[in-house]
Amino acid sequence: MPDRRKVALLCSLAIAACNDAIGEGKLRTRLSAATCSTALVEQQGQLQQGQLQQGCQQQGTGLLGAPVETPINHSYTGWWNRHPLKPARLVGGQLLGDGDALAGAALAGTWIPAKAGDTSIRTVVRSAWQDPTYSDGSTWLYAVDVYDPAAGAFSPLCATDANGVAAAIPIAATFDTSGNRVESTTEFTFACTAGALAKCYRWGYRPWLTDASGSSAAFANLHWACTRMARADYCGNGHSWTKNGTTINVWDTAPAPGPFQAHGPTDPAFAFEAGWSTYGAVCLSKERWATLDPRIAQECPDRLIPPGASTGAATVCDTPDGASVFDSSTQLFDESKVNVSP
Repeated sequence: MPDRRKVALLCSLAIAACNDAIGEGKLRTRLSAATCSTALVEQQGQLQQGQLQQGCQQQGTGLLGAPVETPINHSYTGWWNRHPLKPARLVGGQLLGDGDALAGAALAGTWIPAKAGDTSIRTVVRSAWQDPTYSDGSTWLYAVDVYDPAAGAFSPLCATDANGVAAAIPIAATFDTSGNRVESTTEFTFACTAGALAKCYRWGYRPWLTDASGSSAAFANLHWACTRMARADYCGNGHSWTKNGTTINVWDTAPAPGPFQAHGPTDPAFAFEAGWSTYGAVCLSKERWATLDPRIAQECPDRLIPPGASTGAATVCDTPDGASVFDSSTQLFDESKVNVSP
């Protein structure tokens, strides 16, 4: 393994201060990962060659301005639009309401029961339009408001993304506070375009796509793995180790209809970071931000093991082939700099 990657890995896994592995000087004082929620504005959209901007938000803004995101699970039943509606369903990235009688922009004004944790709430679709990311019409964007009955007021479900849009893509699953995908036939998620769920969707990882056998499981897992990668959730426990706006280079080896991102040309300062699965980083070459509090190995010592540890072989990889040694099913990879500027 090249010396610079050894140094970078020791920075991320061995819990030590070190010199910058790519020549940008001494590492600055390590910062708290809490800066992730207030850092730079991210940029989203479909990629051309794998170079992208990623962010640490997973599902958009928290409920009613809460500082920590609260997963909101929407129901397929109990919809209302001037009168009770028949159960809805989700086809690809489009909601069909009232037994398929309402779709697209016709869903405007529809009330949807939801839960934020154990609290029952209501949301309303204000408008809907086709997502320009996909010309096939498979995906719609929904502007959704949350209703506060105590105040008799509405607030947007989603934060405004880098394009000035506050909207969401529906995904046929729910996600808990640890970032775990939970399969459901009764509830779905409105994934805000400012968050990682929708970003990974728009980067090509649509969880409803099917393989040659007609199964969507592999693509649902690829989307899930992407959300771990986008947030630098190395341990797969929901803890993000990055900052909004950090540039990463992503590629995959997904089967048809993939691959979705090719390994395009990158800055020479970029180096292999990790292979990714639904449970986080399969293995690691370096961390994305050398200035974040270096507790990665402490959070999941059973999985991310630094060189020289007495607990087992180091989970180090510098290439996709190296990642496959730890998990042969790994299909998602990224490169990044060792970022040191706050």
